[in-house]
Amino acid sequence: NADLSVFANYFQSDIDTLTLQDFIDANGDILLPEDFQNLQGNGTRTSYGAGILLQTNEGDPLRFNLSAGASGIDYSGPVDPDLYNYNRAYAGAKAFLRLSDVARATAQIVLLDDNFASIVNGVEEGRAVFANIQKFLTYILTSNIPELIPFLAFVLFKIPLPLTIIQILAVDLGTDMLPALALGAEAPNPGLMRQPPRPPHERLLSWPLLARAYLWLGMLEAGVALGAFFLVLHLAGWQHGEVLAATDPLYLQATTACLAAIVVSQMVNVFLCRHPRESALHFSLTQNRLLLIGLAAELGLLLFIVYTLPGNRIFGTQAFTPGIWLVLVILALAFGVLEELRKLWVRQSP
Repeated sequence: NADLSVFANYFQSDIDTLTLQDFIDANGDILLPEDFQNLQGNGTRTSYGAGILLQTNEGDPLRFNLSAGASGIDYSGPVDPDLYNYNRAYAGAKAFLRLSDVARATAQIVLLDDNFASIVNGVEEGRAVFANIQKFLTYILTSNIPELIPFLAFVLFKIPLPLTIIQILAVDLGTDMLPALALGAEAPNPGLMRQPPRPPHERLLSWPLLARAYLWLGMLEAGVALGAFFLVLHLAGWQHGEVLAATDPLYLQATTACLAAIVVSQMVNVFLCRHPRESALHFSLTQNRLLLIGLAAELGLLLFIVYTLPGNRIFGTQAFTPGIWLVLVILALAFGVLEELRKLWVRQSP
């Protein structure tokens, strides 16, 4: 219902031939007719810095470039003008009504409800999906290091293999799956829309994500896992160089402790991965109920592997002394505290 007379005066066109569909500036604000009262000449005003599309009733799109150093109208002629103009538009947002097929295919955003407020909702949802995928990747990639380091230690330092292949599969295809999927269903973080847009070239697997997962969280988890493994061996009087058979009860208990240490650490890590900067204490436990369900399933599967005969036979495990559980919990909490200290340092850094 906007008054189009300002546009008609400026463009020197008949008001009946103009249809106001989607004017949006570089800041995401809608350009109103009164904004055009300040335009001079052929559109050299640089206040908005946006590419604006005006669709006439005849279907000829005109792009009025208001960015710095540009002036006038960009028009491609009769051959697919929508494709030309939408590819050059700043936002590429377009209302659905009376939208041509070419415009619908090339626009970055199509408003199905013809409501410009939907752009904000769409951007928030897109940011939330991007952030959730990065949470998922951080959580999954972290456990790769404590699965890799035991094999390197086995080869380099001639120690019993701390973790078997079937136990690695128990983590990757079992205990980690549901918590990771729950992270992908997180609600948008408060303040998500107050953050500046990420760089256009930023990828999901960015260097900060890989460094945090592999070089920090993963290395800490590897230390927890190997610490649990050697603790069980040390309490039984094992000496370096002593060979343990694959069916030796001590070896089975030690590998079970290593596996349990990884799983317990991942149960802490799932809370740490909810945000790369903010403390895990800022998020309610009931905010994502799927997360609690995933943790319950993870713990149940771990207990099945450790304490049931089928679990022992399938995964090559054997129950260790109950006191080891307390050590595992303490080590996992220490792992969480170190990550919280890193987040605190990042928040306080300029």
